[in-house]
Amino acid sequence: MSDYFLDGIFDKIVEQKILKITFWEEHITDASHFVKMAKNPNNHVVFFFEDIHPVGFAWISNLSGNYGFAHFCLFREVWKTKSVDIGKDTLDYWFSWPGDDGPLLDVIIGIMPGFNRRAHKFIERLGLTRLGIIPGMFRDANRNQDDAVIYYKTRE
Repeated sequence: MSDYFLDGIFDKIVEQKILKITFWEEHITDASHFVKMAKNPNNHVVFFFEDIHPVGFAWISNLSGNYGFAHFCLFREVWKTKSVDIGKDTLDYWFSWPGDDGPLLDVIIGIMPGFNRRAHKFIERLGLTRLGIIPGMFRDANRNQDDAVIYYKTRE
């Protein structure tokens, strides 16, 4: 992934006004932060294209044992038409990764802020199960708190 490509992805996030809903803890505030996140070896990023045009990306982070944490950012042009198929294909892809003694992942976890109802619906349509809520777990840059909603999906 070139910095130029990642800068273009970041520009599209900003153009579509989805920066705050994608990076709600506000630790990604500019293209340089985004490039650093995407190139972090603890983040395994995949990009989605329609023809040659990017329509989103996802990453799985903090792989530990047999689980990891999933994150999605899909662009508006696929929200109503292809987002669920893209999301399910991505989960299938992650679950297909080989480990030393079988599949690498048995569980994928998603943690969402309470305010993002659209993301909750998306995650549930992907087949993740809502486990519960941790009150006030998240803080934004202004130290406003929001609940964390925990989801998971196990290997089928």
